[in-house]
Amino acid sequence: MESSVASQIIPKIGSEPRISKFKIALCQLMVTNDKATNLVHARTMLEEAANVGAKLVVLPEMWVCPYSNEYLIKCGEELDMDKSSPAYQMMFEVASSREITIVGGSIPEKRNGQMYNTCCVFGPDGQLKAKYSKLHLFDYYESGGASFMESNSFNAGDTPVVVDTGQLITSCLLLFVRHAEILLDLTPYGVIL
Repeated sequence: MESSVASQIIPKIGSEPRISKFKIALCQLMVTNDKATNLVHARTMLEEAANVGAKLVVLPEMWVCPYSNEYLIKCGEELDMDKSSPAYQMMFEVASSREITIVGGSIPEKRNGQMYNTCCVFGPDGQLKAKYSKLHLFDYYESGGASFMESNSFNAGDTPVVVDTGQLITSCLLLFVRHAEILLDLTPYGVIL
């Protein structure tokens, strides 16, 4: 089976299992310091994926800006205000015009004076189907060595999210293996491991 094609039996809550076969595209971007350029690159990749038949397209984490406090604050968006959010608007337009589902990786979200590492999922009608703010922020440190503290830039979300995209049930979880137990808690909602 091709790596870009998923074939899965997915239970629909309250009904018989359904079989879906469709192409998935995973996009990786070279992120620049310019948000507008990153939006153009992401749009191009989403449209190219749709052109080759992908029905579910996934963007990477923090694709709108470099991963530094300066750019996270500068490029952050209020995602509940779709018209004022260039990333939200672009994903809405591409999802609806190409009739694809977009898992929007993550972007820095400004909410109530705080910053969150947030993923949006748009359905093929362009509507926002789910929004997930990363629960487990990546904090890494070695005594006398390297460190990275995502919690210095973001607040943790508080709710795991499962969304039925119509093709499969996608878990919008940005997790490392160390937090895989959350997936077990989602199995009653149709997540298959």
